[in-house]
Amino acid sequence: IARPYTPISYDSNHIELLVRRYETGTVSKHIHSLNEGDTLRIRGPLESFPYKINCVKHVSMIAGGTGIAPMYQLMTKILSSPNDKTSIQLIYASKDNQNILLKKELDQLLKSYPDQLRIKYLVDRANEPLTPDVQVGFMDEKQLETVLPHTNTKYPFKILVCGPDGMIRSIAGPKLSEEKQGPVGGILKHMGYNDTQVFKL
Repeated sequence: IARPYTPISYDSNHIELLVRRYETGTVSKHIHSLNEGDTLRIRGPLESFPYKINCVKHVSMIAGGTGIAPMYQLMTKILSSPNDKTSIQLIYASKDNQNILLKKELDQLLKSYPDQLRIKYLVDRANEPLTPDVQVGFMDEKQLETVLPHTNTKYPFKILVCGPDGMIRSIAGPKLSEEKQGPVGGILKHMGYNDTQVFKL
C-alpha cells in the first residue's frame, strides 16, 4: 500500500511531511503509530508542478485541509528566494478554527513578508472565538472573487488548487489522474479562467 504525500519543506538535506490521521486511513494510521528510529520506505520525489523563479508575477493558492502542504512548500521556496518577486495570495479553508493546519507557520511567513504574501482563512464553523484574520464562510464564487486576479489581467499569473477531491472538482473540475489535469471546470470555469491559468495539485 502506498500513498502520495507532499513534503512541506524545500530542503535537500531533510524532509518534513504533514500527515493527518484518519480512522479509515491505513497509511496515515501506520505513520502515526511509528516511533523514533522506525523505518518508513519512501520513493520519489515525483514533481507535479515545475516552478521557475519569476515565471509568473502572481500566484493564487486555493487550499483545503491537508491541501495546504504543497502550497506551503512552494510558498516557502518563493519567499526564501531573494530574487523571486512573485506575489502570493492564499485562501485556505478548514472545518473549524481549531484545525487550521500550519497556521502558526503561515502567520510567521505573513509577518516576515507582508508586502509579498496575503492570506485569507475560511472555516465552516467556529469552535472558539474567531481572530480577525479568520472568517466563517464557504469556498464559493463570491469568496474567490475577493482574492483572485481578474481573468483578463495583463500580467502572467497562475491559480493553484489543492484539497479533497470534492473540493477540487467543485472549484476547478475533476483532476483526471496524477499525470493528467483535465480541463478547467467548476467555479473557476464559470468565472472565465482557462487551462493555462489553473493548475490542480
